[in-house]
Amino acid sequence: MEFDDSVYQKIEAYLSGNMSVIDKEVFESSLLSNAELQKEVEIHKALKYALNENEWILRKNKKNDKEIVEIKNLRRSEEYSKTIKSIKEAGNIYFEKKPLNQSKKWIYYCCAIASVICIVVMVQYFNASQITDSLYMEYSDWSELPSLTTQGNVQDNLAKGEQLFFDKKYKEAIYVFSNSLNTSDFTPYILSYLGVSYLEIGEYQKSLQTFNMLLKSDSLDSSKGYWYTALVYLKMGKEQKARDTLHLILQNKKNFNFLKAKELLEKLD
Repeated sequence: MEFDDSVYQKIEAYLSGNMSVIDKEVFESSLLSNAELQKEVEIHKALKYALNENEWILRKNKKNDKEIVEIKNLRRSEEYSKTIKSIKEAGNIYFEKKPLNQSKKWIYYCCAIASVICIVVMVQYFNASQITDSLYMEYSDWSELPSLTTQGNVQDNLAKGEQLFFDKKYKEAIYVFSNSLNTSDFTPYILSYLGVSYLEIGEYQKSLQTFNMLLKSDSLDSSKGYWYTALVYLKMGKEQKARDTLHLILQNKKNFNFLKAKELLEKLD
C-alpha cells in the first residue's frame, strides 16, 4: 500500500520520539485501526535500527538468544560494515537513475540487509554444526563400553544384545537390552548400551533419559552418564548444553573421561 509523504514524516517523527503527546495519541489510534500502517511502521522500525550503528532491537521473546548474540556480533564486524556501506552506495546509485518513493527505498534496504544477515548467520550456523558433528565423530568411541561377554555368568540374551550393537543393529539391540533391564545384575552396563543405541538411531530424548538413569544409579560407572550425555548434546548440535555437561565432569577428577572432557571443552571454546 502506498502512503503520501506526510504519513512517512509522521512515521519518522513517531519512531524518533519527536511527536507531541497529542499527535502521538492520534497516530497510535490510527495504528490500531490500520493494519497496513502497522506493517509500514514495523518496516521503518526494523530498518531504522538496522541502519543505525549504535542501536539494535532485542526482541522481548528471547528464545533465540544465541542467534541474537550472533547477529549483534555480526553487526559489529568490519565485514558487516563494509557490506552495508556497499548496499547503501549501490542503492543510492540505483535510486538516482530511477527515482522511487520513500516506501520502496525502505523496502529495498530492508530486503538487502535482511538477506545479508540471514546468509551470514546461516553460514555461521552451518559451520558450528560441522564442528559439533566432527567432534562427535572424534569422541564417540564405543569401544570404551564395558564388554558384557567378559563379565562372567552373563546371560545369553545380553551377549546377543552386545553382538547386535556392534553389528549396528541398534533397534534389535534396544529390544534385547530393554527386556533385560529388570532381570540382570549388569544394569549399569545395559544402560550404557541402551542409551548409545537410542543415540545412534536419533532417539535423543530416550537416550538422555537412559543416561539420566545411569547417573542416578549407585554404580561406580554412574559418572559415565555425564560423558554420554555430553555426546548426545554434541550430536544434537546443542553446543552450550554439551559444555555445561562437560563442566560437571570436571568437578571431580575421578569422573569418567575427566581428561577427555577437559580436552573437548578446550576444542569447543
